Amino acid sequence: MKKIRELLLKGKNFVIVTHVNPDIDGISSLLATGLVLKKLGKNVIGLMESPPDNIEFLRGKEILKFLQSTSGELALPDNFFTIVVDTAEFERTEEKIRPFLKKSKAFIVFDHHQPGEKHGFPEEPYFFVNPEAASTTELLYNFFKSCGFEISPEIAHNLLAGIYYDTGGFRYENVTAETFKVASELVKLGASSSEIARNLFENTPLVQVKLLKFVIERMELFCEGKVALSYITKEDLELLGKPRYINDFASFMRGIEGVELSALVKELEEGLISVSLRSTPPVEVVYFAKSFGGGGHKYASGFKIENQDLSEFLEKFKKELTSYYERYKKT
Repeated sequence: MKKIRELLLKGKNFVIVTHVNPDIDGISSLLATGLVLKKLGKNVIGLMESPPDNIEFLRGKEILKFLQSTSGELALPDNFFTIVVDTAEFERTEEKIRPFLKKSKAFIVFDHHQPGEKHGFPEEPYFFVNPEAASTTELLYNFFKSCGFEISPEIAHNLLAGIYYDTGGFRYENVTAETFKVASELVKLGASSSEIARNLFENTPLVQVKLLKFVIERMELFCEGKVALSYITKEDLELLGKPRYINDFASFMRGIEGVELSALVKELEEGLISVSLRSTPPVEVVYFAKSFGGGGHKYASGFKIENQDLSEFLEKFKKELTSYYERYKKT
């Protein structure tokens, strides 16, 4: 922490990025960190490939710069530091941005996921990682507070948004007493909990409702109703305009009475499949995800796999999912 604090205070130019298909915790972490650095008098660029959905309620969006609006040409300041939030793996950052980041003086990583075996950064980063934190924004709050950095109402708002999202409104197993303590302090600092809740859980775009219809129609329950599996095809996504963000429908299925393990398979492109896994204690999914090259949390993980036919993958994956659940229950 001391070394990272020193770098943040001494550096002048910073580029902040998050993971591919960013969620609210990743975007909130990016914006909150950017606002902290702006208050320290730094030059800051929050770099993303294209504008994400549903971030109107977040603060500090003016620091964002989108690669798609630069026609692929991007001028970054000299001697910049790169801060990566909500992932500790370089390959999880947006692909088109990575070449520009290789000129960075150093990499600083803030994350709360289970670390992978290889980080993939061009050089050894400065890691600030805690898998026990409910969200990256919770981790950042404790870091900013320990460093003595000012947390304005705008920063507090973004930090609480990330916590609220990654805990499912404080419903998930990652919530601890520390999570509630941090949330309380952020509200006192000026975060609007009602605005955050309204935008995250009551402002559902129509395209997400249509996607949920597909998920419900195709959902299959097996292992005596303990395991749920459904899927979304690339044709579904093309029909609905290829939404960049897909709601956490795996958690929706896990919320069905009796379900202990759920999986949502998404055919993003021809041959490219993404899988979201969710479970309830004591069933853990992180090691199952890692067996496919993915990762995440104990009860919320995922992975991507290439060169796969959707129908063939679903048939094979259902057997593997069943086998994993049955082995886990026996132990």
